[in-house]
Amino acid sequence: MENNKWDLTYIFKTDKLWNESFDEAKEVIKDIKKYEGKITKSLEGFKQFLKEKEIIDLKVEKLYMYAHLNHDADTSVSKYQEMFSKIQSLYAKYYEYCSFIVTEMKDNKDKIEEYLKDDELKEYRQHFKEVFLRFSHVLSEKEEKILASFSEISQAPYNIFTSLNDTDITFKDVMGENLNDKNFTVFLESKDREKRRIAYENLYEGYKQFSNTYANILSTNVKMNNLNAKLLKYDSARQQSMLQDNIDEKVYDNLVETVNKNLYRLHEYMEYRKNILGLDRLNMYDLYVSTAKNFDVSYTIEEAKEIMFEALKPLGQDYLNILKKCFDEHWIDFTVNDNKMGGAYSSGGYETKPYILMTWKDNLSSLFTLAHEIGHSIHSYYSRHNQTYINSSYKLFLAEIASTTNENLLTNYLLEKYKDNKEALICILNDHLDGYKGTVFRQTQFAEFEQEIHKLDKNGEALTAKRLCDSYKKINEKYYGNNVITDDMISYEWARIPHFYYFFYVYQYATGFSCAVYFANSILNGGKEAVERYINYLKAGCSKFPLEILKDAGVDILNGTVINKALEEFSNKLEVLKTL
Repeated sequence: MENNKWDLTYIFKTDKLWNESFDEAKEVIKDIKKYEGKITKSLEGFKQFLKEKEIIDLKVEKLYMYAHLNHDADTSVSKYQEMFSKIQSLYAKYYEYCSFIVTEMKDNKDKIEEYLKDDELKEYRQHFKEVFLRFSHVLSEKEEKILASFSEISQAPYNIFTSLNDTDITFKDVMGENLNDKNFTVFLESKDREKRRIAYENLYEGYKQFSNTYANILSTNVKMNNLNAKLLKYDSARQQSMLQDNIDEKVYDNLVETVNKNLYRLHEYMEYRKNILGLDRLNMYDLYVSTAKNFDVSYTIEEAKEIMFEALKPLGQDYLNILKKCFDEHWIDFTVNDNKMGGAYSSGGYETKPYILMTWKDNLSSLFTLAHEIGHSIHSYYSRHNQTYINSSYKLFLAEIASTTNENLLTNYLLEKYKDNKEALICILNDHLDGYKGTVFRQTQFAEFEQEIHKLDKNGEALTAKRLCDSYKKINEKYYGNNVITDDMISYEWARIPHFYYFFYVYQYATGFSCAVYFANSILNGGKEAVERYINYLKAGCSKFPLEILKDAGVDILNGTVINKALEEFSNKLEVLKTL
């Protein structure tokens, strides 16, 4: 299985070299303090400050990536727990040292605007547009230092959640098989309904047992979000999150409103599933099993790699060359490990590979996860190789588009590959519609819940386990409709969702998927020009605001048309499925 692990020696050859670099960094980060009170004294001094800060940023970023990736590959390894803790503390100290910067820049905004007219600083112009947006939320230097000193503590809820969820919590076995949060979906995909039921009940019994603990963790996270927003003079935590990317809050509200108006489409899909499975009503553990009766496909990792090259061929040879690098240079950790961080992700820095963590399960779901994460990583590769460091990190609002564009291209490829196999088509369409269910409908459901619990806390209501369960259950009932039994067990699902600690991130899965449907259709039907527009989007990084980058690529997310069209396609695909 060694070949199926990622190669982190591209970052540091050994742990010893990491420790040596860490010791250096402890001293290097102090160098930033020499610029206190001097950032804007002269144009040349300003240039030197920006250059030196970038060098320090990159050094600390590499240290963080090595520690965080090793930690996530096996969260039980004590030396990587220690390294991850050390780099988090170092980051917190660095933030504290840097706390004077934003205040000093705010006080000298006019001078900075004059400096930015210099052609040598043109790469920083977009960055400072973003900085200037936040100036009305900058506190005094003393207050900023106090806030910065709490940066490490602010990570505590997520870190505690991760330790509890990925390492400490245990569940009863399912018919002699080990059950954990990472393999739960494998049980839910089983054709054996009794196995699905037992897995479902055993998992949520485990979460129910610790529901008060999970409620305290999540409540603390929400309180910290709301308090931070209040201290920084935002109207809400959501506004603070969205302003970071200059995203109009109407995008969030329009998404929730549009999806709610189209819930009848999801209800129709639930009715289809109920009828195909021969049930009077669906239980929540019936929502993931395929409706295909005689098509049980599996893929080895090597087979999956071959499929990626074929499915993503419409993106052009340059894209495929980068894909080859991904496999040849071992960007991906496919290994199965009970102590591995749950879920899947793409992560890396400007001077590292864009690594991928996932757990390979030989199934169609893993194939789509691979395509999804490759979308993220190649987006990062394009961005980092076409933008300077300061403009290389594409904003979160854009992050889920490239990944789900790949999923849509993979679906198109598989539908063609299996066009003469009825059960295969049912399976693939089932999976595609489940992708909609999980990415557009479910993530909007999460977004609605996240907004509600922040409002409840802001209004002084205690986020007890019961309150969280009641709220979650009510929203779940609305989304899945009368064909699905919303039992008491599903009301504990909020406890296992890591994205509720990602600060209003989940809505972007739904907007991203909707944009991806547009891009995939354009790539497949629009020829070279459409592909070029898309690749330019991948290269753009954060060189413009997200909505501007999308407009350049032909997408206007504000008017709701993109989301509506995506949901119309959901219904169209459902009608095709019904004919099979």
